[in-house]
Amino acid sequence: MSLALEFSSVGLRLGGRAILRGIDWRGEAGRLVGLVGPNGAGKSMWLRVAAGVLRPQQGEVRWWGEPLARVPRTRWPSLIAYCPQRFALHLPLRALDCVALGLPAGRIRTASERERCLAALEKVDAADLAERPVTELSGGQQQRVALARAFAQEATMLLADEPLAALDPRHALETLALLRREAHEAGRLVVVALHELTLAARFCDEVLLLHEGRCLAAGAPLEVLDETRLRAVYGLRARRLEVEGETLLLPWAPADRP
Repeated sequence: MSLALEFSSVGLRLGGRAILRGIDWRGEAGRLVGLVGPNGAGKSMWLRVAAGVLRPQQGEVRWWGEPLARVPRTRWPSLIAYCPQRFALHLPLRALDCVALGLPAGRIRTASERERCLAALEKVDAADLAERPVTELSGGQQQRVALARAFAQEATMLLADEPLAALDPRHALETLALLRREAHEAGRLVVVALHELTLAARFCDEVLLLHEGRCLAAGAPLEVLDETRLRAVYGLRARRLEVEGETLLLPWAPADRP
């Protein structure tokens, strides 16, 4: 596998407060990585630094082995697609036009580009929303349109901040399965911030556990999300269940309850 994204001693401060502290991590193409941790752990800021939205005060971020500071802006759209936590447009654009924002010109110019956008909507089970104004869509529908825009961009890396937050259970399962296929079949590095530990353990190739701006562990999900770390980071106990040959992680109760 090729090294797609690298954090070397990355530190970020905002408003005089340390948000990320000495992050070291290497992400390979062809893998789905879950970025997990409690509220305030630094997940959104990690993604914004990885996407080049924020520049760290310490350390360095590299895309495909090249320092991000040296990558020409003209190459960014082909290298990285970033789907932020909140996707809300106040203009009554059609969902299809919102997806087209991921195209090189930010709009549909050819029949092939139209098909590319429609295919991206189809991927996220939102083809029926193509002609509807996004201002009339639910939060979950808007989130699926945002993911379609990222797919239409066809970048070599995809970063998504809590893409399951507004989705119903069926679409949450389908979305993570889709993201895993995109990583494995298209050879992309896909990193998603998640709160759903059960789904992270089931679908992700790797999880990166953040706590108070530090990377506590990274690796195979069921190894990183062990009883000691769940108790220390989340204050949780969890059970592991065998279901149809899979080991599932089920957060069960606060650690201070019987």
